[in-house]
Amino acid sequence: MERQKPTVGFWMTVAVVGLLFYPLSFGPACWFGERNGIGTSTISTVYRPILWLASSNTSPAARAILWYAALGASDRAEPFVAHSGELRWLYFPDRWR
Repeated sequence: MERQKPTVGFWMTVAVVGLLFYPLSFGPACWFGERNGIGTSTISTVYRPILWLASSNTSPAARAILWYAALGASDRAEPFVAHSGELRWLYFPDRWR
């Protein structure tokens, strides 16, 4: 029995799922990293295109990206993109959103 080669439809599905998964996984990666105190350099490398968009703190896209990064983080943490392009966290004592 001969193996079938993947079809164009298969590869289109892989591409669409990948394009959806990448930006959607940004938030959970940020939340995990912030709550465990690890991974900011890895997150900054893997999600460099998203952080590049977020580096302009005045655009609606930047505000949405940073909002999503903060959504599941601890209440006292506020994300920002440093001049180096890395994701960083500011911590505020007794802060409530």
